[in-house]
Order: sequence, then C-alpha cells, then structure tokens
Amino acid sequence: MHFLSHISISNFRSCQHVSFDLAAFTPFVGYNNAGKSNLLAAIRWFIAPFAL
Repeated sequence: MHFLSHISISNFRSCQHVSFDLAAFTPFVGYNNAGKSNLLAAIRWFIAPFAL
C-alpha cells in the first residue's frame, strides 16, 4: 500500500506555501476558513488532476 509521507503546496487556493510531514494518521484540525478543505482538495488534485 502506498501513502503520502510529505506534502508541499504552493499557490493553491488559500495555501501560499505549506509544507509538512504526514504519518499513517494525520488529522487536519483548525479554525473555520483556515484552509483545511483546500489542503484536502490539493491532495485530491494531485491524485486525480482531472477529477476536480
């Protein structure tokens, strides 16, 4: 099974430059309008770029 171990996002929606490591379980927790959904959208776009 494959999984992402590191993510680096630049200029995607509200994410200007974000970089962090991922573990087997990494929850995204934050305030409203912090960009959690945009992080997930960037990951979805990376996995299937024509699905959005």
